[in-house]
Amino acid sequence: MARKRLKLYSLSDKLSSATAVLISFCTFSILFVLLKFSSYGFDFSDESFYLVWISNPFNYSGSVTQFGFIYHPLYLLCGGNIAALRQFNILITFGLGWSLTYFLLDSIEQKLKKHFFFLLAISASIGSSTLLLFDTWLTTPSYNSLALQGLLVTSIGLIVSNKNTACKRMFPSLLIGIGGWLTFMAKPSSALALVMFVFVFLLVTRKISLRLVSVALFSSVVLLLISALVIDGSLMRFFERYKAGLNYAKILGGGHTIANAIRFDDFQLPVRTIYSLLGVFAASTTAIWAIKKHKIKAPFVAFLIWIACFAFTSFFAAGLIVGLPTFGQFHQLLIFGIFYASFFANLSFHGFKKLSMIEANHWYLVILFLIMPYVYAFGTNGNYWQVGGSAAFFWLLSGIIALSPILKKLESCFPLVPIAASNHIIVCFLLNSGLEEPYRQPQPLRTNDVRLNLDPMNSVLWISAGFARYISTARQAAEDAKFKNGTPVIDLTGQSHGLLFALGAKNIGQPWSLGGYPGSYEFLKAGLKASKCEDVATAWLLYEDNGPRSISPEVLQNFGLKFPSDYRLAAEWKTAEGAGGYSIPRIQMFFRPVGSITTHCN
Repeated sequence: MARKRLKLYSLSDKLSSATAVLISFCTFSILFVLLKFSSYGFDFSDESFYLVWISNPFNYSGSVTQFGFIYHPLYLLCGGNIAALRQFNILITFGLGWSLTYFLLDSIEQKLKKHFFFLLAISASIGSSTLLLFDTWLTTPSYNSLALQGLLVTSIGLIVSNKNTACKRMFPSLLIGIGGWLTFMAKPSSALALVMFVFVFLLVTRKISLRLVSVALFSSVVLLLISALVIDGSLMRFFERYKAGLNYAKILGGGHTIANAIRFDDFQLPVRTIYSLLGVFAASTTAIWAIKKHKIKAPFVAFLIWIACFAFTSFFAAGLIVGLPTFGQFHQLLIFGIFYASFFANLSFHGFKKLSMIEANHWYLVILFLIMPYVYAFGTNGNYWQVGGSAAFFWLLSGIIALSPILKKLESCFPLVPIAASNHIIVCFLLNSGLEEPYRQPQPLRTNDVRLNLDPMNSVLWISAGFARYISTARQAAEDAKFKNGTPVIDLTGQSHGLLFALGAKNIGQPWSLGGYPGSYEFLKAGLKASKCEDVATAWLLYEDNGPRSISPEVLQNFGLKFPSDYRLAAEWKTAEGAGGYSIPRIQMFFRPVGSITTHCN
């Protein structure tokens, strides 16, 4: 009997190792898909704004978000290669999520390290939910990715802040400070909410101390001062940059106000999403129960679960799964199926008695992580549930903490196997949605069949034939008109900054003229007023007559310029179907200044 049990345990160890290998394979298969398709697709609106801002952030004197300056060194490191820039962004986000999950599990039960490779595999699997940030296929670094990365760094600092030695206390304090600085550079509104909730968390967990607060605050302030000096040469000019950025937001009328920021939005889930959420809940709960009920056979159950997950992710990575169902604009809320399953599984075994065994500090973490997506979305003019869903990873972590009594009792990561598997399935479904319906692009990424050098830095991307024709036609027409790289251009279309990036033009005023808003006219006027007179006087014009986001050329009269008498039509071309999210192609006209133009912009 003893020999039989010994053989059973030996087989269990082998199955555990095999399961860890399967988990790792599934995780990196998902990561492989994102890295592979980083060279596919191009968005002429939001993503183009990110690229224009990152490539030449010093061209603009007013901005609330400073993500362009943070990512500019990375852009230079990549040699301007857009695909490499996207890949770095994906890897940084995933790496931080992996690290945070590992430190959280280690704080719950240090004996989990007995199976170190298994712990790493599970942590990476759960950390892959940070990739939901890219479920619309906007993988280029942005204020959104920087905000999430800042929150992840801060959370790592909070998790490891319970170490005892002074040296180890210094490290988490620095992380909290760095995370707060990164969040501020991305979205000051999110940084404000983060400071408030982190302070409350440290207060109620009794981790707050003069040393921790001082080091965190000092590191944030020092980094902010260094940023101010590098960006603008002085703290006063840096302050003026923020002031100008706030004024731009006020002029535009996009709803970015303090009064509008403090709100609680609602959401509606399609019937399909509700059923899917219930399915995730039922499957996860049943699997957790099976592993908890059969302790010795847990490796067998876990192995069977990951055989199924392995098959699904393999087909996904190989591109054999297409046409998967979508779940609406709030699809990230499927993660709550896992969250509820974790709590219910705990209750089903021991009732509220086991929940009471969760440490108070971990309960506070549950609350903080549930709030983090709200912190991430705070200040946006979009629906908080939809925007916050990009940080759904934190909701998943809250569910993991709910399983801490079971993890401690079994001293094993096996109860997390169903959580990780369900997470992988959800991530595959939602990322597939982005691959099949990329943001403001006309077709699935896999069908992009034209390889094009997108910009003067020779970033090669696979894009749709229509987009490639649009860019190539515009380039040839601009070249025939003697347009040179680096020439300033005023975008009166309100949406063609991506085309200007592809032409190698210098966007002046703002990285994106942002047409279609109540204050678009005054927004462009304010941007041009802050530009160099020489740039305004020598700028070419890109114009669409009655375009959906066009800005009136009358704005030029504020600078002593007359349209069309001071300009000559140099070229024209037709936009691509789907560019900027508009299905109907339009005629764009490219004007060059004639003679010697005198402006009075300053």
